[in-house]
Amino acid sequence: MLHPNRFKSANFECKILLVLLKQRAVAKSYFMIQELKDHYGHTFEEELLNEIAQVGTFKEVPAGYTMMAIGDYIRGVPLLISGAIKVMREDKEGDELLLYYLESGETCSMTMTCCMGHTKSEIKAVAEQDTKLIMVPVQKMEEWKRSNIFEKNPTKFHL
Repeated sequence: MLHPNRFKSANFECKILLVLLKQRAVAKSYFMIQELKDHYGHTFEEELLNEIAQVGTFKEVPAGYTMMAIGDYIRGVPLLISGAIKVMREDKEGDELLLYYLESGETCSMTMTCCMGHTKSEIKAVAEQDTKLIMVPVQKMEEWKRSNIFEKNPTKFHL
């Protein structure tokens, strides 16, 4: 038979774990808000930065990593914090054509175009350097487009 104190101990351990998880989430959110303010504060309003921090996912990718292949479905839009991403397209012969590089404080217009149209990616994106970014879910981008938030918050797009 299990002793009643064992349940109290397990319950206490669960409460401690929940507190630690909440502290970690708060620290992550604070970190993301600071990074967003540093790199996008001149472009986006604070309300939008806070919302991005709530729904975005921070990612680190190594140099050489293929972040997006031609034909992939787009699940998120990258906001670059540091590093560089090379964005390419294929020509009729299948050779890669450089479109542009993304750097800190920028995002990808081709990704925006494809995600808003619910089409497969027409580009290949490869990290040129070790890169840090925040991925914003496509669903949020669609919601923000419907609310005309982009008119109040223009961003640096490569068109």
